[in-house]
Amino acid sequence: MTVPRQLLAGYEQFKIGVILKKAREEAGLTQEELAAKLNTKKSAISRIENHAEDIKLS
Repeated sequence: MTVPRQLLAGYEQFKIGVILKKAREEAGLTQEELAAKLNTKKSAISRIENHAEDIKLS
């Protein structure tokens, strides 16, 4: 089964990692700066932005 490109594009807009990256970039923050504000590591921000299907929010 082939998924239409338009449907995939809509799905991408709702991924938490995509949303986080867009908001971070619009705020003019690096991953490191955002991590410091959230009291976490840069690697955690990167993991969320790039592999959001594998995150745990607590």
